Amino acid sequence: MSIIEISSLRIRTIIMLISILQNTPHWVWWLLATVISLGVSQTQPWHKTLRAATAIPIVIAALSFYGVVSLFAAQSIALVAWAAVLVVLRMSHAAGVGSKVRWLASSACLCPKAGFRSC
Repeated sequence: MSIIEISSLRIRTIIMLISILQNTPHWVWWLLATVISLGVSQTQPWHKTLRAATAIPIVIAALSFYGVVSLFAAQSIALVAWAAVLVVLRMSHAAGVGSKVRWLASSACLCPKAGFRSC
């Protein structure tokens, strides 16, 4: 490829990206801002009950499994891959990944390990 062809390709790529950004519906930008805002808010320490802390991950895992089964039921490799990820997550938890949070029965809340005395 010559330099002119590469420049032309880059210009077409930039024009395509600008077109995608300009034609994206406004509600998508609001959704993105909301998701980013929620993500940033999750970086702050939270005190949650065990039920509140486990409900969302269980629902998300169930929806994930439902999605795999409904779309890839005929392909057993998808179910094997889903199960393998589940095993890897369990093994990583057993190895101490995610151990920065502790359940305190006395105050019935999940607290960050560093600040669990303040719960």
